[in-house]
Amino acid sequence: MPEERVPRWQLQKADWSEFSDLCRNTIITEAFGGVQDQIAHFTELLVGIATKTIPKSSASPRSRHKPWFNTDCEKAIKDRKKALSIFKKYPSNVNLKNYLNARAKARRIIKTSKRESWKQYISKLNSNTPVKKAWDMVRKISGRQVNSSISHITKPDGSKCTERADIANLLADEFQTNSSSSHYSQTFQAFQHTVEKQKVNFTSDNSEDYNSLFNITELRIALERSNDTATGPDEVHYQFLKHLPDSSLLVLLDIFNGMWGKWQLSSCLAGSHHHSHRQAG
Repeated sequence: MPEERVPRWQLQKADWSEFSDLCRNTIITEAFGGVQDQIAHFTELLVGIATKTIPKSSASPRSRHKPWFNTDCEKAIKDRKKALSIFKKYPSNVNLKNYLNARAKARRIIKTSKRESWKQYISKLNSNTPVKKAWDMVRKISGRQVNSSISHITKPDGSKCTERADIANLLADEFQTNSSSSHYSQTFQAFQHTVEKQKVNFTSDNSEDYNSLFNITELRIALERSNDTATGPDEVHYQFLKHLPDSSLLVLLDIFNGMWGKWQLSSCLAGSHHHSHRQAG
């Protein structure tokens, strides 16, 4: 049974103009007055706007996935079904002719799409193509979904682990083992042990450049250099931030700087508290 898919933002169908307009009118400084968790409120507003302007893919698994099936095929089949429905409701020679034409058009479009898709697939195959990839391509052409998720994993004792949580924990244990210091040479481990025993001087007045507030240029550069990775639990895609109007981007900058300022203040207070205790002692 196919797994349920995680709905994803269909960015290619986004109405970015409407998105920017809603951000300009909604994500404003006044909307954050008295709000304790401003970043959570910003996220809530942004995702709400995205929901109105960007569609999501379905969570239901597709029973059939064929690479040749595109929007032209989808429209042709939809038109064919519509023509058939009209003919059934209002039988006439005209409606029958319209249905036959729609059916012939759908067949022609599907046949053309299959031929072009096959040409594209064949062009990807060469003498260096791995056997697994070649078979995956054959399965896709035949309409069978290639499941890329891990169904099980073999434990060190030879038994199989099938539960997702157990698979994740087993992989985490393996990563931890592989990145353990025990893999280093004895010479390096001795050096590491000596160096890590040395105390590091962290005293500072926090006037370094990296402790200063962020500016709008730095934020824009950071967004430009960011890759469009998959969204996390907050559902905020980098494209949302890249399409923010200047006014909303400035609101986000103020939130970041506010968070940074609070962290610096709490660090200073903690340092002063610790220093007063040491003097009192």
